[in-house]
Amino acid sequence: MARVAVIGASGQVGEAVVAALHAKDHEAVEVSRARGVDVMSGEGLDDALAGAVAAIDVLNTNETDADAAVAFFTGTSKNLLAAEERAGVRHHVLLSIVNIEAVPDNGHYLGKVAQEEQVQSGPIPWTIQRATQFHTFAATAVSWATADGVATVAPLLVQPVDVADVAEVLVELALGDPQGRTADLAGPDTQDLVDMARRTLAAHGDSTQVHASWRDNPFGTSMAGEVLLPSGAARITSTTFEEWLASRTGPRALANTYYAAWTAHDFDRLRRVLADDATFRGPLGTADSGDECLQGLQGMSRMMTGIQIVRMLVDGPDVITWYDLLTKDAPPTPTVNWMHVEDGRIAKIRVAFDPRPILGEAPSDS
Repeated sequence: MARVAVIGASGQVGEAVVAALHAKDHEAVEVSRARGVDVMSGEGLDDALAGAVAAIDVLNTNETDADAAVAFFTGTSKNLLAAEERAGVRHHVLLSIVNIEAVPDNGHYLGKVAQEEQVQSGPIPWTIQRATQFHTFAATAVSWATADGVATVAPLLVQPVDVADVAEVLVELALGDPQGRTADLAGPDTQDLVDMARRTLAAHGDSTQVHASWRDNPFGTSMAGEVLLPSGAARITSTTFEEWLASRTGPRALANTYYAAWTAHDFDRLRRVLADDATFRGPLGTADSGDECLQGLQGMSRMMTGIQIVRMLVDGPDVITWYDLLTKDAPPTPTVNWMHVEDGRIAKIRVAFDPRPILGEAPSDS
């Protein structure tokens, strides 16, 4: 079993890398501010990297200003490489972006160029894996440029790759010998970002309209044409955009989102997966609209501390989940939840459990 540090472990790529390491029975050291480690200041790095044989850097920033992006990526890389040298880390793996040097007017890309240079001149043997945009890129582009129900999306040509596939490759590289610059990593198909945005919104039941334009969005015409596509010698992964989208919007994905949002008290997200006319039937109450369902789930969340899912069974549009409901004052309560999905949202919920321990009532012997 290898001990591998994951820098930026709380982000979407970092979480996938941690999962990929665990799946192969390796130890993942989660390096993030949430874990008490600040890579920008260097606080906590020495302790986190102790005993690690490799480090995978997937740290990211939302900075678009060139000076700020360069300062972030070079500052964090400098601190990280110095701490790795002190800890005896033998391999530094950096995730970067395809063709970053071809887009000189993008501040984020300039930051990544400077980061690559820092790694290449640093003291630790290295591998740099450049990848194309992720399948989530369309949703991100929409979130950056939406106003009054309209999202302005640039007509970019991309070849998106699945985050889980990227994580698998990063783990494979980290456990091997340093390779310098590797072949670009990309998904199997080219896509129009505008079309991806429309399909992503439709799959989530979002009525936001998409307007294709180079204006009023963060992307310049320097990204037009095939600039964002990988080189001909690229390593191609298997997960298509269509497969990824289906996995995120099918009944199982909706059920997982429902439970994750509920336990995290993310009620805005929870409401989005409930149909407007959703119904709920359970031992503690009923509801006949999405808003009423949300109110009931909010009330229940105030008495529970979490859930432990035992099993989930998907049969077409129906999902049955067995879990233990955890509350402050009662032992774990065995619970069964059945939900029915229609048009990409949860339309019906039926729940069964014994409410008496939660309500402080002793079950009768009869």
